[in-house]
Amino acid sequence: MSNLTVFECSQIGLAGTTAVHVKEHDNGEFEARMGFSVFGSANMSDEQFKEVDYNPFHEKFYDNFATGKGSSQDAAIDALKAELDSIYESMWI
Repeated sequence: MSNLTVFECSQIGLAGTTAVHVKEHDNGEFEARMGFSVFGSANMSDEQFKEVDYNPFHEKFYDNFATGKGSSQDAAIDALKAELDSIYESMWI
């Protein structure tokens, strides 16, 4: 099962390169992933993002991404947001 959820990055210096993708694993755990760039720098080209359909779960996706896990889709997205906040805070230490 895979659902697509979108939320906006509100941190200066971080920009989403993908929408949020949520995957339910076989064990029932949910994982949310979102690709991001730091100050506009990404490791993949636009063509490469298109090739993997902007999906951070794709086996050929090798750019920066944040992840969050939880017992529900909402919990996974909340954990993802917390991870992005942590990444943002680490940029300004």
